[in-house]
Amino acid sequence: MPNYIGGSIQFVGMDGRVRRTVTLQGAHWSIGDIDWSPFNGLLTLVSSDYQHRHTIWTVHPDGSDQRRLLTHHADVNGR
Repeated sequence: MPNYIGGSIQFVGMDGRVRRTVTLQGAHWSIGDIDWSPFNGLLTLVSSDYQHRHTIWTVHPDGSDQRRLLTHHADVNGR
């Protein structure tokens, strides 16, 4: 289960122990949504920054290949 804490994502096991921490690029204020695809192995996340911009990212679970797909001032969570 991933947990977002101050610029990084922590992967936590069922026992509550941190298994891995991935540092995200850019200035993230919060993550509104996160999902993992078993098809391509990528995490997709929606974050917002201190300027209230919302961004959709993809990233490999090891933190590599972080890609910004879309940035917008409106909420992109679809809620």
